[in-house]
Amino acid sequence: MHVPPLKLSTHIFSCVELESLTLHNCSVYSPPTFCGLPNLLRLDLGKVVFENTSLGEIITRSPSLEILSVSQGEIKLVDIAKLINLKELFLPLHLLDHRAITSSLIVDLGTCLPNLQLLSLDFLDYQFLGDLVGTVRVPSSFPCLESLTLYQIDFSCKTNLMFAFELIGCSPKLQTLWISAKHNDAVPPPAIFLSEINSIQFGLPQLRNVALLSFQGSENEILLIKKLLADSPSLKIIDIYPVSSEVFNGDSGRLMVATKLLKFHRASTNAEVDIYWS
Repeated sequence: MHVPPLKLSTHIFSCVELESLTLHNCSVYSPPTFCGLPNLLRLDLGKVVFENTSLGEIITRSPSLEILSVSQGEIKLVDIAKLINLKELFLPLHLLDHRAITSSLIVDLGTCLPNLQLLSLDFLDYQFLGDLVGTVRVPSSFPCLESLTLYQIDFSCKTNLMFAFELIGCSPKLQTLWISAKHNDAVPPPAIFLSEINSIQFGLPQLRNVALLSFQGSENEILLIKKLLADSPSLKIIDIYPVSSEVFNGDSGRLMVATKLLKFHRASTNAEVDIYWS
């Protein structure tokens, strides 16, 4: 990744039987005769320059794609929506068009990807323009989603938090949830209106494993845990990893947080909450 990009031969686009393709740190020129990679099932791209075409053209001409991972470049939501066979999607949100993308459009994407089982979104340096409050949600927008990973959720950004709650709530078959929190010390996390949150019913009958990283014990984080415990009858474990051992102000602060979590109603009698203080 620290050397000049490799310029690939155009012959790579003649491999029509190709099923898996990983390209990093390179530039690609597709021939005028390129009609797509009809058998491609997996595509992993990072720091790739398409000289005479777009990433959208590459993926839309690969209709069999089941796994798509993109870490750099530009991509349109409408192009992803055409991949009806997609099962796994890894996507940094800042690669999308900031001016046109709202949180509701991401939720609606699930109705276009009926086979999606694993979704991983990176929120680093991204904030939605649109708010989901007052919108009509499709109850099962992600009907087959089993694993959801949300990187770098800013707990001081209301629109991103509401989106996270909404996305969880419209994934009825979710089994694994992994959230990495980002905290903005300059902006205190706002309290989400309880009426807005209470209108979102998680209803997660299959959720078993939850991991929360960079936890700081804010009211918004506590509220998320409360709803997960209350709406997940199959829950086995919530692993909490504080951002540091100092965020709870010593043993008394730790005891206060632990006591608060113990008082929450649990839909699953087997649910455990493990806090890794160190």
